[in-house]
Amino acid sequence: MNARPTHASLRLYIAILASSSLFASDCLGAANTLQQPSAQHRKFPSHMTESGRASVKKVVLLPTTGAAMSRVDGDYGKVRTGVLYGAAEGIAGGVTAAEVMTAAIDKYYLGQLISVAVVVPAAIIAGAIIGAVVGGVRTQVQKFRDDLTIDLADAANPPLRNDVLARDVYSQTRHIADIDTDVFAATTPLAPGTDAVLLVQITDLTLLIDKGEAVITTWAKATLRSVNTGKDLYVNAYRYEDRDTLRNWTSEDNALWRDYSNFARHYFSREISEEFFQRVELRHVLRPTATVMVADSWQNSATSANPTLEWELVLLGDDMYSWANKIDEGDVDYDLEMYDAHRLVYFAKDIGETQHAVAAALEECQTYRWTVRPTYRFDGKTRVGEWMRYFSAHNREAGHLGTKASQTPAFTTGFAQLRTVCARP
Repeated sequence: MNARPTHASLRLYIAILASSSLFASDCLGAANTLQQPSAQHRKFPSHMTESGRASVKKVVLLPTTGAAMSRVDGDYGKVRTGVLYGAAEGIAGGVTAAEVMTAAIDKYYLGQLISVAVVVPAAIIAGAIIGAVVGGVRTQVQKFRDDLTIDLADAANPPLRNDVLARDVYSQTRHIADIDTDVFAATTPLAPGTDAVLLVQITDLTLLIDKGEAVITTWAKATLRSVNTGKDLYVNAYRYEDRDTLRNWTSEDNALWRDYSNFARHYFSREISEEFFQRVELRHVLRPTATVMVADSWQNSATSANPTLEWELVLLGDDMYSWANKIDEGDVDYDLEMYDAHRLVYFAKDIGETQHAVAAALEECQTYRWTVRPTYRFDGKTRVGEWMRYFSAHNREAGHLGTKASQTPAFTTGFAQLRTVCARP
């Protein structure tokens, strides 16, 4: 067996590849796939600045109320039409769930194009059907939209709503050492000493059906606003999208839609938490070991119910952070997550080495997707890096734009795959 290269030799080799690929991507605008497959090259950080983070120590999370807007476009023959809908205020603004449900709009355009906007608390379902749809398919589409509307307006277990998103973000941020967070209703007075409010909102949800394929897209927005000045300290919008056949979306009583809404919530809450308060983006290689590449993905099989997962991190240097030269690979801890097709099923935190024996027994004959992220500590601060994911020219939007929800949810696209053995009959 060949000896593994040292970190120093691997760093030199990757640096050579990086220099040529950075030149190509920066000068020619090409996809940067040669630098390394586990992080995307950025000229500037995509997160809130450290100076901005330092200005807030006590933050209150508030679910936003107000109008949501969605633009729906559809094609029919040579005619293109666009319809703009405005949503009523959410429940916190005085609209009850019953009143919201009666605000449904269902109009037919040109005999074949159907556009619909169903107002739910602080969200819209806007749907368009492209092309001629008749008979049973149209009935199936209408039932799917109705089912999604009922699900979104379910007060007992709402999948996508501002107050739910606020609680999700709070669950991600409440363990961050640098800030003190709490979640309030919109009418609750702010506690003394609050530096900023983090306003979170599901702004739009659209359903686009093109022949037999259905695409569901959800947008969210987060705004960190200073209590003293009323000015926005940091604002960003987020998009989560997945697609599949209409048949797959509606099978098993719309089970795939419920998986979609679970992953959308998880994506939004984690992105907002990390981007505002935790994430840094060091130039690095982070990839699993003992895996093989199959169709732009890392794959491996487990021979036991408690496999040991291994990975490696190589910091490339030449970073945009002044403190980065203080970090060494040996001083980094890791968080690990593992997912099945529906949800997070296993996690471990503060792993002090580049391997981890899964403590819970995995099910037989299942495909799991797993990832790790590094934790960096410097100057009394703790920051997290990017989650390990394989990026290529084909999945540059991995993690939030999917292509086949029933096979791989958008959220887990690019994660390492682990297949457990099937018991012999």
